[in-house]
Amino acid sequence: MSKGGAGKVYFVLYLAVILELLIIIVERDEAEEHLVKKQQESMRIVESILTQLQSGAGTEGINTRPQDAIVLSEKLPEEQRKYFKKFRTYYIEVGVTDVASALNMDGMDDAQKKEKIETLKKLANVQELQYEVYFHPSKEVDVPPSPPASEFKKVQSSPQSGMRLANPPNATSTETWELQATRKLELSTKSMKDFKEPSYGESSVKTGDIAQFAPPDSARVNRIFGYSVEKTDRLRQSNNGKLTKRAFVCNFQPPSKPGWYKLRFSSQTNRIMGISAEQKFNSLKDDQKVNIGTVQLKVKDLRSVQRQLSDQLSGTGIPSADAFANGSLDLDRFNDQLEAAKKKVIDGGGDKVAQNTSRIDLFGYIAKLLSPGRYTTFDQNKGSIEIDIFVQQPEIEQEDPIITWDDNGQLYSFDKAGKYVATFVANLYDKATPSIQFNGSTSGVSITKVGPTSTNGKAGRYKVEINRDLSPGEYKMTASLSSAGKTVVEEMNLKIFATGLATVKTEEGDDVKNEEEITGLVKSLSKGDAVEFTAVPTSGSTIPGSQFRTIIDGTTKKSPVVGLQVGANDGYNIPIDADRVSVRIVWQDPKDQSIQVQIFPTDGSSAVEAQPGPKRPRVVCGDASRITDAKTPIFFVNVEIKAPTYADITATIKGVKFEVKEQNIKGYKVVPVGEPKLTSGKWTQSYRLDGKLPIPRGTGGSIKIQAKAAAQLPSGETSPEASKSCKFNIVF
Repeated sequence: MSKGGAGKVYFVLYLAVILELLIIIVERDEAEEHLVKKQQESMRIVESILTQLQSGAGTEGINTRPQDAIVLSEKLPEEQRKYFKKFRTYYIEVGVTDVASALNMDGMDDAQKKEKIETLKKLANVQELQYEVYFHPSKEVDVPPSPPASEFKKVQSSPQSGMRLANPPNATSTETWELQATRKLELSTKSMKDFKEPSYGESSVKTGDIAQFAPPDSARVNRIFGYSVEKTDRLRQSNNGKLTKRAFVCNFQPPSKPGWYKLRFSSQTNRIMGISAEQKFNSLKDDQKVNIGTVQLKVKDLRSVQRQLSDQLSGTGIPSADAFANGSLDLDRFNDQLEAAKKKVIDGGGDKVAQNTSRIDLFGYIAKLLSPGRYTTFDQNKGSIEIDIFVQQPEIEQEDPIITWDDNGQLYSFDKAGKYVATFVANLYDKATPSIQFNGSTSGVSITKVGPTSTNGKAGRYKVEINRDLSPGEYKMTASLSSAGKTVVEEMNLKIFATGLATVKTEEGDDVKNEEEITGLVKSLSKGDAVEFTAVPTSGSTIPGSQFRTIIDGTTKKSPVVGLQVGANDGYNIPIDADRVSVRIVWQDPKDQSIQVQIFPTDGSSAVEAQPGPKRPRVVCGDASRITDAKTPIFFVNVEIKAPTYADITATIKGVKFEVKEQNIKGYKVVPVGEPKLTSGKWTQSYRLDGKLPIPRGTGGSIKIQAKAAAQLPSGETSPEASKSCKFNIVF
């Protein structure tokens, strides 16, 4: 909570100190220039202290009212239960120092930079925040009186579960607040890179089971009590980018025990950083520094001001600053002696009462800055807030339990799903939550409510989740529900298949991997082709094909195929301007559409991709002519080379070649004559027999020719080469 009101009073009093110093400076001999400068320096130090010490303290706000109410609704009918929330989320905002103006490190060596970074980490963050849960058995609607502050100090120093705090003097009841659990967050500067992102660890000083006072989900993910990055960022944005508050979040849910609960949060910040508790007072050096906000003051300068104040306050009975610093004078006695000195000044009267009481306060502040570890006692470094919560629990009659799993108690999935969902319907929806086990264990399985299934809200659907990969095999989920002394137990079977496509048999009876088969088909696609294949998952026909989606990119049709089969007439044609085509197949869990498993491809790639080119031409074997001249034994063979057809463009034939692969004409060698020529729609190649002439009647045999050609689009893009072997009989 803010201490701004008291700070303003101090500010007015400290102004008097500044005026006093100004008067002293004016009265000094101007020739003593060094003394004037010293006084001015002291004055600036005082001004820095005044500016910072008027700031507020610790815990500055919270997102809800200090009093709250929760109804334990598990025994209520559903039509009433839906209006009550089981848990609460509270945000605690703690004020810290805005260090934006103190980031410049120009001129510093590495050691100085390191020291400053460590200082910024502490200034801009909360040193520790303690969360305490108390219980009071009162059933009255008025909150029971809060214990005195001294009782809470006992808890902070040594918390013990079951510890009963004394009532304030005006309490009329003998019932008291009882400590249930505590947790403390401590800043870990060693784990931080800079001041912007704090790191907090849980203190070993704690008691009780804090998870009993938190939602089950928060307990599982360790979000019961911690630092909130998101809320802090929103606070910074709403404050024009200035980081003056850190936010923490607490998720609270009472156990099934009606009464009053008190959540108490107490903070320790570093708005004012004096001498560290590890520092020995006797070894304190003049050049050491303390921080008041982002202002750094040297020990030497503070001691100078302290000596001036001691001289000015001589005779008032102020305590010994040295005794306080070395530990021989404790905090309470030191504060008591300060108050006694102020009372003596006031009782003495005079025109400098206000100035001297202000000086006594300033003397006390400086003493705490210079005493190891005492700066933590400043109000500006501390704060606390309490939330009182009234918890009520109505009573209601119970009925026999009923559980029915959906999907006839059988589900299927794949081992790479990562998440498995089942649902069931149970009664007592407004009164109790069933227990869930997976293969006999409660670990790794969660249950949430989906919604009521009956108009009266007495029955409802639940969702069960397992959030991890499962190996192929058979599993069981077990749901149990108890009421009225009876327990019902029902099972759901879950079968897991290996993720991927199956091995199938060809028409010839050979085994072939379906994934390799489809991959080869996709890689061989050409422009103008229709995509056509059938995928067979490892689940066979057990999982309906309607649960699969075949996604084909780069074709004329954009929408996914619902199922595993793509037909030639389904419209997934590769356009002439296509530069890429890809195929993938996923399974969608009908219980949760967010669960998708890619069953093709399974090599880790997002899809099987290909770069389709023009179609190859089609080669059709033709005829061979007879040899008619014994002295000039020439013959011709021809083939028909058909260019691929497209709707909007015409392809041409390029690179026609005829290669003799086999020849069987006794006594003669077949030699090509010229180049292939297009004649009457067919490509013709001339050959002659090389050997003894004239060739005798009856000479003949056979040759095997390999005809090759490519197709070319108007764009100049050329298809892969088509090849066809043709056998011709040669006779004379």
